[in-house]
Amino acid sequence: MAFTLNNRIRRFLQPPDQLISKLNLRPSDVVVDFGCGAGFFTVPLSRVAARIIAIDVSSQMLEKAALYAKKSDAAVEFVRSSGAEIRLDDESVDVVFLNHVFHEIADKPRALSEFLRIIRPSGRLAIVENSW
Repeated sequence: MAFTLNNRIRRFLQPPDQLISKLNLRPSDVVVDFGCGAGFFTVPLSRVAARIIAIDVSSQMLEKAALYAKKSDAAVEFVRSSGAEIRLDDESVDVVFLNHVFHEIADKPRALSEFLRIIRPSGRLAIVENSW
C-alpha cells in the first residue's frame, strides 16, 4: 500500500507541489500533514514551511514516511494519532492539511474539534476529498 501512495510515477503524474501551491503557505508556517501515509505531501511541504508535523494512525505508514523524509533530508516531526487526541499545544499550528483521508476518520466531530483546538486563530484547515 505504501508504494501505491508514494512512488516516482505518482509524483510525476500528480506532482504534490501543484496542490501545495494552492495552500498559500508562508515560510514561517507550522503545518500538520494529517493522515500523512507514506509521506507523499510531507516531504514537499517541508520545503515550503518552517515546521512540518506528520500525523498518521498507522505506525507502519509513519515508518515509511520517516524513511522517505530521511532519504530526502527533510526535517519532519512524526506523531501517531487517530485524530481523537492530538498531542500538540492549543493554537500551535497555522495549517492542518488532510488529503483524501477525512472519510477514513472514525470520529469526525472529535477530530474536527482537535483540529480547531490546535489551529491558531488566523490558521487554516484544508481538507481535500473526492466528491461525486
